[in-house]
Amino acid sequence: MSRLLLNPWVLLAAVVAITGAIGGAYLKGRTDGRALEQAAIVEQINRENREAGHAAEKWRHDLRRCNDAGGVFSFDTGTCQH
Repeated sequence: MSRLLLNPWVLLAAVVAITGAIGGAYLKGRTDGRALEQAAIVEQINRENREAGHAAEKWRHDLRRCNDAGGVFSFDTGTCQH
């Protein structure tokens, strides 16, 4: 039995297997970390897009209210001039 463990090919195979397992665990952790980071970036982009959509809708509403009231909307100040 000890003769099998002292065989250089068996030792080499064990070292390769252990190194492969450690390397695989490292790569998996690195990939998972990137996936979390990418998900956070996508969420930030989606939040910013929603905020921009809400702001554009507010401007549209203010412009329409101003025009319906017979005023002139100033885009520089965001106010209605009657």
